[in-house]
Amino acid sequence: MENNQDRMPIAHNVRNVLKSFRMVAALFNHEIDSLDDEAESNGLPKLSLTFDNQNIRFKMWAGNLAAHQSGPVSLDHRLREAPHIQKQVLYLLCDISESLDDARVLIPQKESPKCNGNIEDKPDSLSDRWDPDSKDGFTDSDLDDDENISPNTRLSTFCTDIAEAINSLLRLSLAIANPAPHERFRKHGAGPDEDISFYEAHDVRYVQDKFPKISQDLPGVLGKFITRRRQFFK
Repeated sequence: MENNQDRMPIAHNVRNVLKSFRMVAALFNHEIDSLDDEAESNGLPKLSLTFDNQNIRFKMWAGNLAAHQSGPVSLDHRLREAPHIQKQVLYLLCDISESLDDARVLIPQKESPKCNGNIEDKPDSLSDRWDPDSKDGFTDSDLDDDENISPNTRLSTFCTDIAEAINSLLRLSLAIANPAPHERFRKHGAGPDEDISFYEAHDVRYVQDKFPKISQDLPGVLGKFITRRRQFFK
């Protein structure tokens, strides 16, 4: 499993996000079914729908880019020469996973839903982590800032964080379409370490000859720009 995670880190994290979305949906559904009319007054159905909408958006992003797949068509394969983009994608995926994990802990529940068979995959609940009567737990001063914030408000905040992360993934789609020009040029010796002094002097003289009346500083600036452009398209 670790080997697969190393070779396909994006696909691995995408599957984790999809799994977390399913677990959040299961917790919401279980609690809504158990509370019936009371769930409506608690706003749980609305929160559940909001998370479902983000799940759909994430699935659309992953499906369009084959982010959940392996092999030559996968997003991992396409970004193999673009570590800068891969790093951003992984950061956003981890951010979504953390928000979903936090949301799972906050969803009110009377008992574990039957549909969640793998209890070891479920994070510890707040009641398991903290005993209010324990001296080793949080003090009242630790909770002063948070005691007036309802779980629903926090869940809504986590959902907003997830939506923003998915928005960032969608914005990255354009960069993913042409992922690694700079990386390819650097690997082929056309990176910033390449000696371009010969071209630079030639390009500066070219600007001076082409525009003899411009100020003395401009030929150097424009010449260097032409050199960098030449290097990029080399």
